[in-house]
Amino acid sequence: MLDKKKQTTLEKYNYKFPTNKNALKSMKMHCPHCGSEQFVKDGKRKRKYLNPVQVFLCQKCKRKFSDTAVSNLHHPLWVVDIILSSFVEGERIEAIIREVMKTAKMKGLTLTISTPTVINIIKTWSELLLTIEEYFHPVLLSTVWQIDDVFQPRPHRLWWYITNVLAVDQRYWLASHVSKNRNAEASITALQQAVSRAKYNPVLIQCDGLHSHAVAIKKVLHTTRMDQKSKQKDISIVNYIERLNRTMRRGQITKGKNFTTMELLQAAANLTRIQYNFLEPHKSLKGKTPAQAAGIKLRIQSWKDLIKLASQLRDRKKRSK
Repeated sequence: MLDKKKQTTLEKYNYKFPTNKNALKSMKMHCPHCGSEQFVKDGKRKRKYLNPVQVFLCQKCKRKFSDTAVSNLHHPLWVVDIILSSFVEGERIEAIIREVMKTAKMKGLTLTISTPTVINIIKTWSELLLTIEEYFHPVLLSTVWQIDDVFQPRPHRLWWYITNVLAVDQRYWLASHVSKNRNAEASITALQQAVSRAKYNPVLIQCDGLHSHAVAIKKVLHTTRMDQKSKQKDISIVNYIERLNRTMRRGQITKGKNFTTMELLQAAANLTRIQYNFLEPHKSLKGKTPAQAAGIKLRIQSWKDLIKLASQLRDRKKRSK
């Protein structure tokens, strides 16, 4: 029989348990590096802010690993949870550090964390969480997409541009690409990311009168019908993605906040998009998240669930190489 804790973890991610008893052998703990089940205990490792963890030595590849739910995590899971959720909600780095230290004090821990560490966690996990979309793609297709961009102030009175692509039928946010210039290259990159994540092309794509969007659509989606009108002629031409832009401005990505680097702004856009797709239910979708409406069957309820799933997929990706 499976350990109850392991069975609960697998059920949480909608794992289909095999009926054949012999198939249960493949669900035993294995080396995350080579997949071998031949390993021995190799003592315990002390961690600064976490409980000691059991270390195992693989007898096949001679590499060490632990049995933690999230591998290579140097801070407690609740620290990463607070940092990501607070950052997406619009909190500044200084406020996030105060919240982490306050929570640590309530837990009886003496924890210090610096601004570079917080920024590093944000950048690292914003990239890692994208792994989820490499394995899980929309099942239900949207006939209509919309593409639009939004401005973001940068230092020295300059601008960055965020090009978004939205699948209208399921409100699934497919892409959010940050660029220095508002040109065809930025629109092309955003559309390529959208097609890569969706694994299909829409029947119709709507955009405003920006010439770069039209150029990108003709190059990336040359078989898709395009509906392009200026907002002066038809303000509702990209109404759904304009609503999405307003959602971005209410969170971390707002007109009143400056980002020091384009990489940090891209990380904010990635995290905002992940939260929008997997954690935010919509009234127009009858209480479902965009991911659920698109047919992605994952039992995700919090950032902790997303972090654990992304870590497991990362380990699987390493083993497959």
